[in-house]
Amino acid sequence: MAASPPPSAATADEFVPDLHLIPREHDNLLSQVPQQGLDFLGSATFYKAMVEAAREANTLLLFNVENKDAVTEFRRFLTLKILVRDTMADQISPTPLMDAVWHQLILNTQVYEELQTRIGLKLHHRPSGASDAEAGMCPSQAYDGGVSKNTDRTYRILDI
Repeated sequence: MAASPPPSAATADEFVPDLHLIPREHDNLLSQVPQQGLDFLGSATFYKAMVEAAREANTLLLFNVENKDAVTEFRRFLTLKILVRDTMADQISPTPLMDAVWHQLILNTQVYEELQTRIGLKLHHRPSGASDAEAGMCPSQAYDGGVSKNTDRTYRILDI
């Protein structure tokens, strides 16, 4: 069943249906995200901010990934960061695609602050990428292929 696109005049409290496009095998992960955080990840406010971030990151041109797919991938990435409480950016490294989108989201300070408030975590970003400890780790089985075919599958996770 195809999800309809978000309405153009959606309010911040309306749920954006494409959050349900995350594969069913990720349901157990989503159940551990705080409800107010999950609500925000599915809100029109977050969706619009993420589409803009993906557009600004040139996801189609640079990564051959549609904006809506980049938004879905970023939600998955955030879910993992929330689950392991990766507040210091030393447990999960973003793929180049996720890093580009994340940079753009951080520049939208109001939305990024609201995201952190809703999930109950400060998510710091490490501009230099993976930590030395992460560089030697194998890709995690926690992120097992639910990504778009054009995205890099190199999420690195410690202690999961």
